[in-house]
Amino acid sequence: MKGVTLGALRSPEFRPVTLTTDFTGGISQLLPAVQVPAVQLPAVQLTAFGDGSVRPGEDRRGDVNGDGIRVFSHLEAVDPNNPNNVGWAGPITLINDNGSSLTGILIGLLLPAVQGPPSLQGFVVAQDGTGDFAGAPGTGRVSIQWGHDLNGGFNAQLGLKPFAHPGGAN
Repeated sequence: MKGVTLGALRSPEFRPVTLTTDFTGGISQLLPAVQVPAVQLPAVQLTAFGDGSVRPGEDRRGDVNGDGIRVFSHLEAVDPNNPNNVGWAGPITLINDNGSSLTGILIGLLLPAVQGPPSLQGFVVAQDGTGDFAGAPGTGRVSIQWGHDLNGGFNAQLGLKPFAHPGGAN
């Protein structure tokens, strides 16, 4: 399996980067429940364009190709047998304009709003990056706010800090 290795983290060529991005006007689509023996598997598919920044370590100077980031995710209920399930998880992929990519897993809690649309609060663990995102594997928070329900528009914020690096760059 591709991903971060201890050797890569110790390599002098490894340059950790922090990634932050906002997505506005994304589109989500509730997928029809898939029937697996005696279980209905609900799922939601997310797609959005965003602008953000990719910075060396914790450095707040100089963005690197952070505009035009696209995100794709497919989230499924953690416990499809529970109608009150709030846990959702699935793969997430970020791609920028020059083809750099970052893949990982998104895990979150779907918070039903008492007086409004649902939101998902969670975290991302990214394990494989290429190009501008080669040093971005790490962990971070994600927040998704839907406009009405899971089928339609959403806005999201995502921030990743790189895994610890022995060179102290993060």
